[in-house]
Amino acid sequence: VRSETRMAQGDQWLTMAATAAVCVLAVTPVWAEPRPPVSTPRSTPAMPSSLPVVPTMRLPNGVQMPMIALGTPSCGFKSPEACSAGTAVEVENALRLGFTAIDTANHYNNQDGVAAGIKSAAAKGGPATPWITSKVEACNTSFVPLGNCYNATLSIARGNLATLGRTSLDLMLLHAPTSTSGDSRVYPIPPGLPSCNCSAPAACEAMQQQWAALEAMYASGELRAIGVSNYCPACFDCLAKTAKITPHVNQIMLHIGMGNDPSGLVSFCQSRGVVPQGYSVLGSGTASVLSAPAAEAAAVALGVSTAQVALRWLVQRGVPVIARTDPNQTAYMAEDLAIFNWTLSEAQMANLSSWAEPDPPNTVKNMCLF
Repeated sequence: VRSETRMAQGDQWLTMAATAAVCVLAVTPVWAEPRPPVSTPRSTPAMPSSLPVVPTMRLPNGVQMPMIALGTPSCGFKSPEACSAGTAVEVENALRLGFTAIDTANHYNNQDGVAAGIKSAAAKGGPATPWITSKVEACNTSFVPLGNCYNATLSIARGNLATLGRTSLDLMLLHAPTSTSGDSRVYPIPPGLPSCNCSAPAACEAMQQQWAALEAMYASGELRAIGVSNYCPACFDCLAKTAKITPHVNQIMLHIGMGNDPSGLVSFCQSRGVVPQGYSVLGSGTASVLSAPAAEAAAVALGVSTAQVALRWLVQRGVPVIARTDPNQTAYMAEDLAIFNWTLSEAQMANLSSWAEPDPPNTVKNMCLF
């Protein structure tokens, strides 16, 4: 079974126990995609004779970010030992097959496994210092309490570095906007509307404090790049009032079936000089990405899989992707890397861009008042 793991998108949400209001954190999916199972999964693949070359995207500050990263699973409240061990195997396999970037987060509770997998892969000839992206939860959660946004963000971000065994990290993101639900200090919004209103003064102030913490770490050299996830235009307008640096990246749900520019967020980011990075790139748990007629037609014509078509549609548009598969299904990891030596035609790109499900899940739209 093909799995796309970013936490809690669309129909499945991870609700964090909070001392104040909880902003639903849309981060990396945990559902399975309908790829057929690999007949002989390999947990310790041999190093290929030659590794695929993964291209990079130049961020606004000149840092080069790989166009594809391995998404790691959210361990949540699972046994930390078992989950870390599984994450280590997955990371080692991916790096030995040619991945050069890993995506994780504080509340995935897997960063020790990420560090162990990198160390194990390096001992067997893999890269010793792959790109790592990590994340800090939104303020107004149990992790980052409202009223202590700046210091708590610094503490968690530096804790991420320590757990990952790094003195500096490639990219740190704020995982989601501050919630405006359930707390009078951030102006609750009516039931049924998105949980985050970046225009609310207290919510905006909380995000500004979090962003200032990342700016401080960037200035000190602890972070090579900084960004956000699940931020809508109103959130960027909020940050712009006090920010010294525009976010380098906005990590958002993005896949075929959502339309060419869902909620106008891709074009908005690009107009601000922000690199949009896609997660849930093979679907959000309900989207039938891998059986989309446009994807199937392109796959048959090119002799590739529909998953590869879905990934290629994004990278060919200049959107870096987070790819996720089951830990031991290394054949799919290798397949995900084999998307850079062929192209989709203009007609195929247009067909994929125009295909849209009736009401596709859109995490940012569901979470954030535009």
